[in-house]
Amino acid sequence: MRGFHPIDSHIYVELTGEEGRAEVSIYTDGSKTEYHMGAGMVPVKNSREVHTETQRLNVECTVFQAVLCGIGMAVDLIQNQRKGTSSYAIQVDSKAALLAIANKLSTHPLAVDTRRKIIELKTTTTITIRWIKGHTGLKKNERADYLATTVASYNPNITYDAIIVSRGKQLLEDYYTQIWDATYLNSGKASHTKLLIPSIFHRNSLSLWPNYTLTQLLTNHGCFRSYLHKMKKRPHHSVAALKRSNKRHDIL
Repeated sequence: MRGFHPIDSHIYVELTGEEGRAEVSIYTDGSKTEYHMGAGMVPVKNSREVHTETQRLNVECTVFQAVLCGIGMAVDLIQNQRKGTSSYAIQVDSKAALLAIANKLSTHPLAVDTRRKIIELKTTTTITIRWIKGHTGLKKNERADYLATTVASYNPNITYDAIIVSRGKQLLEDYYTQIWDATYLNSGKASHTKLLIPSIFHRNSLSLWPNYTLTQLLTNHGCFRSYLHKMKKRPHHSVAALKRSNKRHDIL
């Protein structure tokens, strides 16, 4: 990172899974439900909560992004309240998020921003960053999870709405598939095909590779007597049968 000596730009992450000791321990988490995405942060001093904070994200964001937002809230808290506090410990149950922040080559905007702030803070403040095991009954970690899962859902404003490229592509694909499906269903054509493939979503669920024969079956356009008769290429089967019957009668 520019402006910092390589030694100063190193961020160490403790990966033992155990809680660390500090004057203020900050627990953060990110969580996703069907209807919302949130991040939560709770600092603890002398075994007591001294503050709580939540952030609501766009529901299309990822849990990874939510966890990074939670860590970002912790770092912002340290920036605003570091005076009079000898040491801080940021404790997170997402190893991936912590390693992304520690990685000098990381390009994720949230990770890069948090990394820069931590490096700046390290010059005047003692900060340790620790990975702790999630869902092991650790009350303060569960508290952070509750803030992210439940309390954040009551935030009226979405403060972070950037979505990853792959998710954006998926949303666009889903959007245009819905338009395609509506056009297909509302069309007065392809009545025979609709008997076999009732919707575009049904078609996408099938492992079908169109070929000459399958296309004829699905469209009913092919070497079928009824279709050839419709195209005036061949008489109807009843007419042909009558002619064959008349020929047999003439022979007799």
